Amino acid sequence: MNIKRWVKISITTAVVTAVFATTSMTVLASPALAGELTVSGTNADAKAVLVNGDSATTGRTVLAPSTIVTPDGLTAVVNFGKAGKISLAPNSTYVLTNDLGGDLSAGSVTVINAPESVNIKNSAGEIVKVNAGETADAAASASKRAPRRYAGLTWWEITAIVTAVTVTAVVVAVVVSGDDTPTSPVR
Repeated sequence: MNIKRWVKISITTAVVTAVFATTSMTVLASPALAGELTVSGTNADAKAVLVNGDSATTGRTVLAPSTIVTPDGLTAVVNFGKAGKISLAPNSTYVLTNDLGGDLSAGSVTVINAPESVNIKNSAGEIVKVNAGETADAAASASKRAPRRYAGLTWWEITAIVTAVTVTAVVVAVVVSGDDTPTSPVR
């Protein structure tokens, strides 16, 4: 009778261990980053980019990690929803990792939007932190930021205009006042 009890305990322990092991693998597995590909451009000969060596057109789902290659005249935008959106310029080769970052061996990548900066390794092996609105180039060692524009003007132009208007207002106020008396008190 004692043997039957040990057999039951052993089988129960084995079943519980198997269930725990398989459940934890599916629950703890990190989900792959998935995004939708949009291809656009002017190249009439090529209507697709390469994703992992296969031809891919607009609407294809791109899973990370993947290698994306854009031919001459075509750009590829990959939208990962809340995780962010990136754009690959023509003639770019980009190996995408699980966090929008990756290895850029040719061309350039623009981070259209992302909740945090994206780490991109360029062809020189340097890791460049790229924020939303910035572009990483494979040959450059630092990211380039497109100048922010307000009503078509950069902040330098706006600062120059405000300074010019202020100086003009002060000069006009002094000239128009016509008061030639000294402002210091007479002793």
